Amino acid sequence: MSMSVSLRRKNRPQAFYQGRPKMRLYLVRHGEAVSEEVNPERPLSQRGRLDVEKMGRFLRRAKLKVDLIWHSGKVRALETAQILGGALFVKDPPVTRQGLAPLDPIKLIENQLRKREEDLMIVGHLPFLGKLASSLVSGSSSPDLVTFQAGGVACLERLEGGSWRLEWILSPGLL
Repeated sequence: MSMSVSLRRKNRPQAFYQGRPKMRLYLVRHGEAVSEEVNPERPLSQRGRLDVEKMGRFLRRAKLKVDLIWHSGKVRALETAQILGGALFVKDPPVTRQGLAPLDPIKLIENQLRKREEDLMIVGHLPFLGKLASSLVSGSSSPDLVTFQAGGVACLERLEGGSWRLEWILSPGLL
C-alpha cells in the first residue's frame, strides 16, 4: 500500500492512501459486563451501559452510518448492539451471527466479509475481535496488533483492491 503524508492546518499530519473505501467495518467490543458471580449470563453493568450509550451518542454526532449489526448472541453483546443500533438509527434489529464467540476461528467471518459491500458493525469479544482486526489489516492474527477496551470501536475500511486499513479506534475513556 502506497502512502504519502502532507500537513494540514495546524501542522497535523494527514495520510493519503491509494484506493477508495469500498466498505466500512466497525468492530465493537461489548461494554463492561457484570461478573459471572453476580449473574451467570453477564449482562452489561451500569457503567458498561453508560459507556456504550456515551459511545452511541458520539458516533451519532459524527454521523456514522451502519447498514447492519451482527453480534455473538451473548447477552452483553446483544445489549451493546441494541444500544448502538438505537443511537445510530439502524433500520434492522441486530442479527445474531454464528462464528463470533471469543474463541471462534476468524476465517469464517473473514470469508463472509469478502462478499459484503454494505457498512457493517460487529459486536463481539476478545480475543476474537483483536485477531480479526489484525488479520484483516496485516495478514497476521496476532491479537495484540489491535487492542480493544470494553465498549471500544475500531473502524476498518476495505479498499477497492481488497486490502484493509485501520482508519481509527476509540474507547469510551477518550470521550
